[in-house]
Amino acid sequence: MSAHYPQPDDKFEGFHSLDDEFTDDFQDEFLPAPPAPHQRTEPPSEGETGGASSSRLLKRSPDPSPDARPASKQPRTRRTPASPDPRAGSQKVRGNSSRGGKKPSPAARKSRPARPKGSNRKSKTKLPERSLPGVEGVRLKSRSPMRPPSPSRSRQPRWVRRLRKELPPYTDEILAFLLIAIGLLSFLTLLSPTSGAVGSVWSGALRQLFGIGAFAISAAILAAGALVLIPKLGIEARLNWWRVIAAEIFYFLLLAYIHAGIRASVGGEAGRVEAFARALEGRGGGIVGWAIQDALHMLLGDGVTGIVLLSLLVLSAIPALGIRRDSLTGLLARLEEHLLMVARRMEEMPVTEGAPAQAGGNGGRGTLTIEGLAGTGGGTDGNTPILVELPPIPGRPSIVTGETGAGAVTIRRPGPRPERTVPYRRLQGASTTQAERIRATRKIELRFKLDEHTDRKRIPKRSDKLPPLDLLDVTDFERPSEEEININAVIIEETAEDFGMKVEVVGVKAGPTVTQYAVQPFTQVDKDGKKIIQRVRVTRVAALAKDLSLALAAPSVRIQAPVPGTKYIGVEVPNARPGIVSLRPIIESEQFYKLKSPLAIALGREVDGKPFAADLGKMPHLLIGGTTGSGKSVCLRSIATCLVTNNRPDQLRLIMIDPKMVELVRFNGLPHLLGHVEVQLDRIIGVLRWITREMDRRYRLMEEAQARNIATYNRGRRKSRLPYIVVLIDELAELMTEYPDQTEHLITRLAQMARATGIHLVVATQRPSTDVVTGLIKANFPARIAFAVASGVDSRVIIDTVGAEDLIGRGDMLFQGPDAAGPIRLQGCFVSDGEMERVVEFWRKTWKGDEGEQPAPWERALTRAAVLDETDEMLEEAIRVVQQEGEASASLLQRRLNVGYPRAGRIIDALYRMGVVGEELGGGRTRKVLIPPDVDPTTYIINWRMGN
Repeated sequence: MSAHYPQPDDKFEGFHSLDDEFTDDFQDEFLPAPPAPHQRTEPPSEGETGGASSSRLLKRSPDPSPDARPASKQPRTRRTPASPDPRAGSQKVRGNSSRGGKKPSPAARKSRPARPKGSNRKSKTKLPERSLPGVEGVRLKSRSPMRPPSPSRSRQPRWVRRLRKELPPYTDEILAFLLIAIGLLSFLTLLSPTSGAVGSVWSGALRQLFGIGAFAISAAILAAGALVLIPKLGIEARLNWWRVIAAEIFYFLLLAYIHAGIRASVGGEAGRVEAFARALEGRGGGIVGWAIQDALHMLLGDGVTGIVLLSLLVLSAIPALGIRRDSLTGLLARLEEHLLMVARRMEEMPVTEGAPAQAGGNGGRGTLTIEGLAGTGGGTDGNTPILVELPPIPGRPSIVTGETGAGAVTIRRPGPRPERTVPYRRLQGASTTQAERIRATRKIELRFKLDEHTDRKRIPKRSDKLPPLDLLDVTDFERPSEEEININAVIIEETAEDFGMKVEVVGVKAGPTVTQYAVQPFTQVDKDGKKIIQRVRVTRVAALAKDLSLALAAPSVRIQAPVPGTKYIGVEVPNARPGIVSLRPIIESEQFYKLKSPLAIALGREVDGKPFAADLGKMPHLLIGGTTGSGKSVCLRSIATCLVTNNRPDQLRLIMIDPKMVELVRFNGLPHLLGHVEVQLDRIIGVLRWITREMDRRYRLMEEAQARNIATYNRGRRKSRLPYIVVLIDELAELMTEYPDQTEHLITRLAQMARATGIHLVVATQRPSTDVVTGLIKANFPARIAFAVASGVDSRVIIDTVGAEDLIGRGDMLFQGPDAAGPIRLQGCFVSDGEMERVVEFWRKTWKGDEGEQPAPWERALTRAAVLDETDEMLEEAIRVVQQEGEASASLLQRRLNVGYPRAGRIIDALYRMGVVGEELGGGRTRKVLIPPDVDPTTYIINWRMGN
């Protein structure tokens, strides 16, 4: 018997396609077992065929008759209104107005049975169970027959869908390509040292905000662009937003943990300052990481912050990696099983000598003793070999018994047992350095011990008008341990011996940044019963710098061969934890007190930790060079802070020139400053010209007083004393690039002649090349400081010798004094922003020497020059002419100044704007002069420009 399949042209209610019927009816239903062969199914009537669902059309075998089934298993079929069924009230009639079907008649609606009490009106009607031939117990997802198949619901919010409809269809592609471009720009600017103005600003902002995490931000931007783009390529992208949020939390906590490590490595207040300084430099975790860890330090303290951050990192990493609870429990179970297995192996004791060795397996070999194997019972004869059983080898059978896991037996010759040493490859963890091998394989002899370092303080009586030294912080630096020092000494001797040189370390000096080992290039050896001295060439030892750096696992090693004034070679090795040198202990030291000079400056500490100070008046000028970030600006800041801490504004005046615009501007408002910190290049040249004029004026005053220098001139004077002037220039390369000839001429003239007048220069540059530090400039700066540079050529430009390329940066310097035989290695002083601000604020509140803020003395000259550039250079002469004549006209200026009529007319217009002459009267009459004849033209021009 065949089933009737409806055709598209059939006229019946509720017709729809076969796919829709299969999708709607065969979902979430249990199909009963196929009917037995003896059961017979009646063919459907015409009414049933017209209204039956496609599930009945899909049957391939006859169904059992309705009478043969239980009441609960009776099939429920939908009927058309032409052939009503009393059971049809329990089902909704398929078809609605949208699909072409008719609504059920009122009679059909009335024939439906009443809904039982307590039933939920919103609950879905139970659908009939369907069957397929040979299929039993299959549950398919079902949908109401009256409900059409709905499209997949969008997970996007309604406002997002509305916005997507309003925007053009290519908005996603534009956004994706924009994000990818920004991500690529971020990567390229972060990797490139020179990336233009826009790239530098973008990469600098990323580094300062996120530090080393800026690369992760760039990768996230690229990934966001890719996620927006790939759906347009037909690839479905799904994100687990909980994992994304957990990954972001992990990222920010990691930045904070990096900065917490930086703070903990230094410790104390210095650690807080160091963490903030590295954040500003774009290192570590950036401003974001610093802010998070600083907030946690304020809430929890130093000891708990690291533990809390580490715990939060682990907790955020678990959901970010998608680790589930069953995975964790499985991992812990495997770890427990492994530990139990290791414990069982450790409990198995090896068979001792003389104990029977059990036979293994099912072979039934019986027992075997060590005495039986030896044959002689392991006698004590010196020529008799001894059998020794080794510990069990897991997984390998014994070579004697064949038992898996048993110990092997080997033969050992009589005599003392050799000493067992730890092989190099078995050192645990990252023990790959020579220092760790020495620590693991031998007993370290403490040949050198560090004495406790204490500074000898000697503070002169300070005036009440000077700022107290309590405004400056004190930070103690840490020196390396005695074990580390003695291990390094052994490594130096062994490395030199590997290259055929016998040297001896005879002394150690430990400072805040480096430790100097005194290496003696000769040793006493016994030869034919006589003690002779075996010498080594100094140049051969000096050539071992790279080899010693490799052996000591140090970033760089500097060898001073020899140390001036001594009979040994200095090997300077950086400390594992560099210290910070504070300014206050240097000012309070005996070395600073002995200078007794108003221009004494604290430079730092030597390699043995001794304070070091110098007199700027005897230098008389200082040249500073080094790469970016090596410590030049910090050195200038410490020099300025030291000078204003020990001198009143009537004794010392400062002129600060900062083309970089950010380093010295925080000194604005200091009473010692002449004017403001100059940052514009066109004004800086005018400032240098004023300094040369001031130098000439002071020479004329000393000539009249018959004084040879400023100290002699000020002796015995109280009111007309000349203050010292210190000029600090932060970046010479900017001036030499823009105005090379004028800058070189002015700086050379000041360096040659300004010493006697009390004017001293401190010039710094980050480009120590011959086109910036020319021969004329270098010859007049005998005192120089070299910070870390890129090559030995740059080191020679600054201090005429190599060595600065081996410095480690961050204040590590070589100071070449004007009368020193060689450069001295120092760790420069560090002055924090808080110390500097406290000193400046003290002078602002306490100094009452000047009435209000006075303009800079070079301001009038710069104003006059600006007016003459804007108008005419003959403007002053024109004012004098009209003052003498009492009238003004273009023809008058044309005759008297010997200029053309157009230029004379422009000068008349400028005089009218300045208020020198009156309006034009017409009729060829001359203009009236409005200023008296005794007014100085230059003074009048300057006052007019300044608004007076």
